[in-house]
Amino acid sequence: MAVKILFANTFLSLCAGSVSARVQAGDDVLRLDEIVVSGTRPHTTLLRNPRSATVITRQDIERSAATNLLQLLSRETGLQERSASGNDKNAFVDLRGQGDTAVSNVIVLVDGVRLNPPDLAGPDLSSLTLSNIERIEILRGPEAVRYGGGAVGGAINIITRAAGSETARLAAETGSFDSKSYEVEVGHQTEKTGYSFLAATADTEGHRKNSYLYRRDARFKLSHDSNNLRLSLEASAHDDEYGLPGAVSAEAFATQAGRESSTTPFDHGETEERRLRATLEAGEKEKPLHLTLSTRHRENPYYLGFDPARPRQDQLGQIKERARETNLDYRFTIGSEPLAPDITIGANLFQDDYESLRNGVAVPDQSRITEGHIENSAAYLLADIPLSEMVELSVGARRDLFDLNRSVQAYKRQCETKFVKFGGVDIPVLANCNNVWVSQMESRDRWRNSAWDAGIVATITDSMTVFLDYATSFRNPNVDELALPAPDLHPQQGRHAETGLRWHPQAPLEVSIAVFHAQGEDEIYFDGATNLNRNYTEKTLRTGLEFGLRARLHEAFSMRFDASALNPRFAGSGETIPLVARTKASAGGDWHASARWLVHLDLTRVGSRPDGNDVAGVEFPELAPYTVANLRATWSRQHVKCFVGVTNLADEVYATSAYSGSLYPMPGRAFQAGVSITH
Repeated sequence: MAVKILFANTFLSLCAGSVSARVQAGDDVLRLDEIVVSGTRPHTTLLRNPRSATVITRQDIERSAATNLLQLLSRETGLQERSASGNDKNAFVDLRGQGDTAVSNVIVLVDGVRLNPPDLAGPDLSSLTLSNIERIEILRGPEAVRYGGGAVGGAINIITRAAGSETARLAAETGSFDSKSYEVEVGHQTEKTGYSFLAATADTEGHRKNSYLYRRDARFKLSHDSNNLRLSLEASAHDDEYGLPGAVSAEAFATQAGRESSTTPFDHGETEERRLRATLEAGEKEKPLHLTLSTRHRENPYYLGFDPARPRQDQLGQIKERARETNLDYRFTIGSEPLAPDITIGANLFQDDYESLRNGVAVPDQSRITEGHIENSAAYLLADIPLSEMVELSVGARRDLFDLNRSVQAYKRQCETKFVKFGGVDIPVLANCNNVWVSQMESRDRWRNSAWDAGIVATITDSMTVFLDYATSFRNPNVDELALPAPDLHPQQGRHAETGLRWHPQAPLEVSIAVFHAQGEDEIYFDGATNLNRNYTEKTLRTGLEFGLRARLHEAFSMRFDASALNPRFAGSGETIPLVARTKASAGGDWHASARWLVHLDLTRVGSRPDGNDVAGVEFPELAPYTVANLRATWSRQHVKCFVGVTNLADEVYATSAYSGSLYPMPGRAFQAGVSITH
């Protein structure tokens, strides 16, 4: 599918030319002792972090061949993508083998604020544009002390760009599947105040029938820094329309026409989301007081199993959500340097009003409304305690209080019964029939959870540290799971151990290795045999190895290599947890062909994984392993940057998700080209 000729001609006219001078690639390799992780422990560098973590920098994003956030994340160590439409809508990433419930066991945050909704929809990755991201922190393993319930496999903290990052920018892209996008950004930064405004639109018809996605995004950000006080305000809006193409049979998946077809050609939905965030940082040293107030309002009407012959209102499903969150933490040091303990105390309050309409607006004996009000409050403490100049102990604890008031109403036709005497006998007669909402269930669930962790980091040399960590995790059932619960459904718990090392010698080389073991108890899952959400009676075990390498091999060439192996199983039977690949490897390289040209290539290999409805691993075929290669060439000169790229270079046929033998095809080879002008 060719890139549009008109745009290609414009691209070539803007971007023609080359120079022979080479550039130094010294900034290609991250410095582990310089990159600060703001997530798990504020102001902790990667080198001294007590658990495995990766930072994707702004430079990494600009050089990557990824066209959306899902593609960018999927190449990282231990992350496995899952998509139902082939794009980043209705898609998510699994971290450390959570399987089908990764949407609830891996949390995504934007500037420290949770993006996950209280249902099974998962965080909407399509609501974030790559151009608005400064860096991404991938925090592997349990982050329950810092972020609470659901941070079981890990957390992904997305840090957006600061106000005034760009004075002015225009960008346009086009590509296969009739894809096109446009962005405009203006901003200004003075000594104390900055602002920026971004507007973006992105449309694609998708690689399958009814896999279209049309997006509109806007963001305004304002910041003011005055001596010991920093204030920022951000407002963002996201609107989209999307198709839901459905799964195809194995026979259809084997042909190109079948992979491009849709089994649900009329299913579709749309999203309207508004976010507002205000942040205050105060203090003399590294702004130790941090307060964030945020709100999110989401409306999501959708149609599943849509029949054009029936009235639309009789088939409407709709989710409405309004979330409010307050985060407060304060960081201080006890005593004097150099061995002074560093303490962070924090509190979190999360409230969410949720409403889900199913099976039409008001259809008797069909329509249902589920409502829920969540109040989740917590307090936590983190302490980094130097035991010597070479050894540091990190400990943390959290107390979490979760309350959910929930109700289910059904739309029923009800008639009053009157009795009429006839021959001395009372005869019932129906009268005054009306359609009314009838309460089916009301409940209040209250759970109290605790989490803690303890880790130690030892400095072996100036360029090498080793770490050991033990932590616990928990997750409460979400609103969707409580709509169809087993009588004894309750929170799941987890215990996690991890050890590893990080090494960065004076040469341009960085190595990281982590080995982990996680044991889950009462893990929540959907039982297809009874159509109820239950707790597994068996414990779940996940044992894995992760390896990462970054190197500059030549002044003009740098590379990375990541590999992970995972054994996800049930403790008693030894059967594999569904939809989790046991192996994954990825590699990438940057070649500075000249001072103007940069060529980036990345490859990702994912092993086979069991079908989502096949716990025993014998009823349905496994998803086949696959390899995806992406290539991008970028030319830049002063204020102009142009690129051409190819995703899935070898046109690999693959799927990342399947249930009962039906698969969700991923896109084949696709071309992209774009240009941006900054000032």
